[in-house]
Amino acid sequence: MAKEKKEDITRFIVQDRMSGEFSTDVLHRKCFDVNIRLMGTSEGYSKLVMSVVRYMRDILMREYSNYPEVKGISGANIGIPFNIIGMRIKSKPAAPPFLLIDGINGTTFMINPKIVEKSTRTKVLKSNCGSIRLEKSIKVIRPEWIRIEFHNMNLIKETHKIDGYLGFTIQHEVEHNLGILITDKEVYEDA
Repeated sequence: MAKEKKEDITRFIVQDRMSGEFSTDVLHRKCFDVNIRLMGTSEGYSKLVMSVVRYMRDILMREYSNYPEVKGISGANIGIPFNIIGMRIKSKPAAPPFLLIDGINGTTFMINPKIVEKSTRTKVLKSNCGSIRLEKSIKVIRPEWIRIEFHNMNLIKETHKIDGYLGFTIQHEVEHNLGILITDKEVYEDA
């Protein structure tokens, strides 16, 4: 119990410093790719990466439990500069079959995700972000689908086309790890 409270306090201190009114500089920093070769050969490095994934999973389960079908998290969200994103997917229809879903938690993670192709068709949608304090959702333009390349938790490289809400969530989290915030992408008219 004490450990859980400490993690909450640590996260909120980091989040408060990152999302305070004075500066979002920390959130505009780019994350580092995980060294896949080293992860496969170094037990210490692998344990470090996996501890970050476990921490992200804990946050998804504890703090994002009341969100809709899909909720995401990135290394940048928690102040850890690893290019890892995770999603909590509440129902099986929302999850494409290729994603390795943790059956107990409904979470999945992508290591070193990169958007390698985007739809030319776009959609304007309302978006919000847990890393910055916004009084209301803002409008952003997103491609209707993306092709994403990533390593799964078994360190196998995959490429998949993803659309819909899951695709929009992945785009948001990948952008976090690139140092891009939704406020950088805000639009004021429908495109």
